[in-house]
Amino acid sequence: KDFEKKSLYKAPAGKELSFVGISLSNIFFTQYDTVADYYEYIAVDIEKGTKRFFRDDSRNGEIINMQLEGGFFYYYEKQADGSYSLIRQKFGSEKTVTLLEKCKETDYPVIYDNRLYYLDKSGSVLSANELNMNSMDKKTMVRMYDVDDTASVGVGYGYQYVFLFGKPKSSSD
Repeated sequence: KDFEKKSLYKAPAGKELSFVGISLSNIFFTQYDTVADYYEYIAVDIEKGTKRFFRDDSRNGEIINMQLEGGFFYYYEKQADGSYSLIRQKFGSEKTVTLLEKCKETDYPVIYDNRLYYLDKSGSVLSANELNMNSMDKKTMVRMYDVDDTASVGVGYGYQYVFLFGKPKSSSD
């Protein structure tokens, strides 16, 4: 307000915060306990400064890279075989929808309108893919070649362009 900073929450020692999203008068984030290896899901009312938990804690990477967009949470949920599925859950609902199964890459999902942009790796090729969440049609938008397991790459979307950014391997520029 009036371009003034306001501290809403400070993480205790040994805990790390990650931004999830903003909805109406609440800011949502995760708080990771680096010692006990679990995530807490916290919402803080921007005006009142009150804190509440918006879902149960998760442990051992059960849920990772959560985002809030357009009233929906998007996150990767670990499956029994160790792979991840990309899940969508409407805020305030217990019902979930699996958008993608057996995800190899689990970078933060990027959502624009009814489209989801995500990474997928096949061999040494990394691609930025688009999922139409209405029709569930998928298409590859951009590819990066000669990618290894040390890659540090993300997908982005802006002004009708899909981007891959980062390094395809640790030895690259």
